[in-house]
Amino acid sequence: MKEKTKTLTKQPMEEILNFFQQEVNNLIKNLLEKLMLEERRIYLEKVEDYANGFYTRDLLTKYGKVQDLKVPRGMNVSFCTAILLERSVLN
Repeated sequence: MKEKTKTLTKQPMEEILNFFQQEVNNLIKNLLEKLMLEERRIYLEKVEDYANGFYTRDLLTKYGKVQDLKVPRGMNVSFCTAILLERSVLN
């Protein structure tokens, strides 16, 4: 264990910060994807529509850019996730 700690402390601070930044982005991405799936599930219970896969988008957050966010879609154009604000989504 001490050897592992020595290795971590020898890494440049920037490398450690980048690692944590990536982990935070992964957590945000996973949470948003699960929330949007649940949102589509609830929508499909109320409206006669079918799930129709996903499209990917990038999202700019205050914690950095989340890339390749899987946004669920429905067969009809009427489904649009309310979780993402259109102005926050990057193409």
